[in-house]
Amino acid sequence: GEYPVGVNSPMQYGNTLKSLVVTLNSFGMMSMSRISETINALAGLSMSDATVNNMVVSCSDACRKQLPALRKLLLGSHSIGFDETGIRVCGKVHWMHTASTKNLTLLASSPKRGKPGIDACGVLPHFKGVAVHDCWGSYYDKAYAGATHSLCCAHIDRELQGVNDNHKQRWSRQMQKLLINMYVTKSKLLAGGVAKAPSKMLKDFSNQYDKILASGIKRNPIPRTQKKGRGRPKKGTVRSLLDRLLKLKNDVMRFFTDFKVPYSNNLAEKSHRLSKKKMQIAGTFRASDGGERFATIFSIIDTCRKNGIGPIQALSQIFADTFSLDFLNQPAR
Repeated sequence: GEYPVGVNSPMQYGNTLKSLVVTLNSFGMMSMSRISETINALAGLSMSDATVNNMVVSCSDACRKQLPALRKLLLGSHSIGFDETGIRVCGKVHWMHTASTKNLTLLASSPKRGKPGIDACGVLPHFKGVAVHDCWGSYYDKAYAGATHSLCCAHIDRELQGVNDNHKQRWSRQMQKLLINMYVTKSKLLAGGVAKAPSKMLKDFSNQYDKILASGIKRNPIPRTQKKGRGRPKKGTVRSLLDRLLKLKNDVMRFFTDFKVPYSNNLAEKSHRLSKKKMQIAGTFRASDGGERFATIFSIIDTCRKNGIGPIQALSQIFADTFSLDFLNQPAR
């Protein structure tokens, strides 16, 4: 007879144990030495740090085979949340990029924050749906002109709160109330089975938006002369925010003009929580490809978790070479 796939010697670790080890490392945020101690305490097995590392590397290589299918599913989505957060790899600053929906998660590690890092994720350059993100300028690169953009209103609300706290301006409080009112109104309409805002309601909210911005711009005129040095006068934080809200009005209101688009980019931000926790615990990925391996494994783990499949079950199938994303018959909407 023939040995099953993955069995190469008379005695070796099983797929369930290997999946537990990788889950403890990539989801439980445990160090390799602590995992060795835990496995020894639980199962009486003496496992070296190198063995743990080999399991993580092997799992990452197997998970990477699923990434093309994961990207294809993402590209079929109506809207995707994009975000990035700082990590450290070998003590140097890198960036963890994500493309996430309600059902899917894809992470990618890159030494670059801007366009090269976004491209490393392999989604936004080819995406034709609605990209939900913050105001980071790289998301508006002309290379991503195929996508429609929507701004995260939770980010905008925090900026408006900053104006409230530091400048005590009325318009910022009014804009906060308007955005929340739009969100609540949308929720009520959806609960009532209404899939699109009435045109009169859209026009009314749009007019309120314009009126609030007009009052803010009047309150914060651009200085005519620069106090020191050369060049154009500095606008200041408040006026810069006003100009951005004016220029990107359609993207700010996208969540209300298209009910399939979320109010915030919370899903993408949630995808980074374990990356941040990893940095709090370890401080850095010690291997040059450590960030990439973590991103690859967690992309599969989190996608499965979103669809009711536990990490050990998913990784056991990965190790057995029987895993497939076919359980996602349709892309997230």
